[in-house]
Parts: sequence; structure tokens; C-alpha cells
Amino acid sequence: MSTNSAQTEASAKREDSQAGQRFVYQDDELIEKPFDWGQLKRLFSYMKPYKKQMLPIIIIMMLVGAITKLTIPLLIREAIDKSIIPKDKNLLFLIVGIMLAVYVIQWLGNTLRINYTNMIGQRVIYDLRHDLFSHIQNAHHIWNNRILENPVSYDVFQEHAIDNIKSMNEENFHQSVHILKNKNLQDIIHYTTSKGDKFSNTIQDILFHIINHSTYHRAQIATLFRENALTPVATDYITFKRNSK
Repeated sequence: MSTNSAQTEASAKREDSQAGQRFVYQDDELIEKPFDWGQLKRLFSYMKPYKKQMLPIIIIMMLVGAITKLTIPLLIREAIDKSIIPKDKNLLFLIVGIMLAVYVIQWLGNTLRINYTNMIGQRVIYDLRHDLFSHIQNAHHIWNNRILENPVSYDVFQEHAIDNIKSMNEENFHQSVHILKNKNLQDIIHYTTSKGDKFSNTIQDILFHIINHSTYHRAQIATLFRENALTPVATDYITFKRNSK
């Protein structure tokens, strides 16, 4: 009986262990990863253009807010010790007036700090979206010209003006249409990446990668829009087909 009981208990423990492992997902492991300081450093790089324009004002407003918060308790102490207890009404009115002025200064400082912080955040988000749009067009251009065996004109992370991005998008589209009409999708393309590594893939796989790569980054852009209370444009393929009829 004791042997059967021990075997049953061991079996139950083994099942519990397997059940626990069954519900441990890759996402859980990713959440437990240490904080990525590299990502924070990259984010701060987007704030550099504004550090001389807005960051000093934000810092000053933060100091003003801290000083005013510390001043109020001191004024209350002075009011109790030197005006309320001695019944000095004139001094009490003066201290109350100073407290009201301090509250107004505190409100103005907080308002300016919040507005400037939001302004920097909006501009950083704009720069992030702009870089993503540029990167999508750069990658599309590079892959098209690898297939066509033409020289590449842009680096993968090169930035472009908004008007140039629009014209690049049209050029990339027409190049891809030309490839679809004039190339065998099963042909092998030999190429060298921006890191200097050599690979070979079919045209079909490269074109699929272009679409998938753009989809990935369009989702990022849509997320940035929603985080800023903006409605992103519908980029689903089926929506495109509906509107093209």
C-alpha cells in the first residue's frame, strides 16, 4: 500500500509540474528580461534637438514647483506662530495673500511644465513616425534595386523630407510593378546586406519580405497615432481593394 501511495504521489507531483510548465509562455519570459537601457538611450537621442529650446524651461518649472510646495508649509507655520496666536490680523492677511500668490505661481509653473513636456513628446513622436516612414521607403528602394541590379541610392536608415518620401513611395511602387511584369519570381538574387553579409533568395521571397516588412512598421506607426489620440489610416489590403473599385 505504501509503495502504491508513494507512486501515486510522485505521479501527481509530476503532473502538477507539467501543468505548470504548460502555462509558461514565451511572453512571460520576455517580461522578465532586464530593462533595455539601449532603447532608453535611443529615445533620448530624439530629445537632443529640443534640449536647448525646451528642457531648460521644464527644469526651471520643476524647480519652481518644488520651491512653492516647500513654501506653503513655512507660510502656514508663520501664520500660526506670528499672526493667529498673537491675533495679528494685518500680518495674517499679508501671509494669506502671499500664499495665494504662491499657489498661482505653482499653478502657472505646473501648467507650463505640462504643456512643454507634451510639446516635446508630440515632436518626438513626429520624428519617430518620420524616421519609420523614411526607413520603409529606403528598404523598399534597396530591395527593388537589388532585384534589378541597379546601384542603391539610399542608406537603410537615411532620413528624407516629407515631400521626398511621397515621391519615393510612388517610384518604389512602379519599380515593384515592373519587377512583377518582367521578372521570373523563381529567379535567385544574390546580394550583400548593409552589414556585409552575402545571401541568396528568390524574387518571390524578397517581394513578400518587402510587403511583410512594411506591414510590421505600419503597425508601429498606427500604434504611435493611437497613443496620441489620432485615428490611423486603414492599411488593410482588403480595404485597399474595396476602395480601388
